[in-house]
Amino acid sequence: MFLIGTMIPKSGGDFAYILASFGGLPAFLYLWVALLIIVPTGNAILGLTFSYYLLQPFWPNCEPPDLAVRLISAAVIGKHLN
Repeated sequence: MFLIGTMIPKSGGDFAYILASFGGLPAFLYLWVALLIIVPTGNAILGLTFSYYLLQPFWPNCEPPDLAVRLISAAVIGKHLN
């Protein structure tokens, strides 16, 4: 049995697999969708989840303030990008 990562020994991750399987146009479109939608959405979800769990002990009986959750998640995302 072969390891999947050794089947196409090119750099580029998902792009290399899509390029080899389906051609240039689907690979190009995937890169743009990943750049504009998939990666930023994943970062936002991770930042909001982290800040919610970080603030939950300070408000054990109710929801943390939405502004605090958003500010901490923005700081986490900003720090993650640098």
